[in-house]
Amino acid sequence: MKKLILAILMVCSSALAMAQTDDFYFDRSNFWSLGIETRMSTAITDFIDDEYGSIDLEAQIGYHIDDDWSIHIPLTLSNNIFYETRTFVEQIYLGISAEYRALERSDYSMFIVPKIQSTLGNRWGAMSYDLGFKFEWRQNPYVTCGVRYIDTYKSAIKSKPCIYFSFGFRFGFK
Repeated sequence: MKKLILAILMVCSSALAMAQTDDFYFDRSNFWSLGIETRMSTAITDFIDDEYGSIDLEAQIGYHIDDDWSIHIPLTLSNNIFYETRTFVEQIYLGISAEYRALERSDYSMFIVPKIQSTLGNRWGAMSYDLGFKFEWRQNPYVTCGVRYIDTYKSAIKSKPCIYFSFGFRFGFK
């Protein structure tokens, strides 16, 4: 499992070694943004025993501090699926995330996105810790791949490392 996480991080971060260019520039500082994204995740152990997955819908508001840094407040509706018991648990997560533009090209940018979220009042409480790599095209759509660790408050449900993929849009305004 450690080797898989390390391999994913190495593949995603290899683009950081490439030189950045200033061919395309516009002012991305001091503005607000609204975003919406959909995410699918599965526990890393599911490659061995199919036990957990989730489908999420997330809305977020963010503030872009300068060209490279921004902070966001994500609100996530998550449908957690436990295959073994055939049960579904809906969760609402609220958290904080940051974005750092690590690579910029004329037609896309790559961001490093750490995120921390906690559930809002449900019988199955959890915290999630994410580290994602987001690829955003100039015309607004983006995809994110990353790793997530779900730390549950209850001992009846095990904490799980997960991998996820997401797709979303973001709209900015001054």
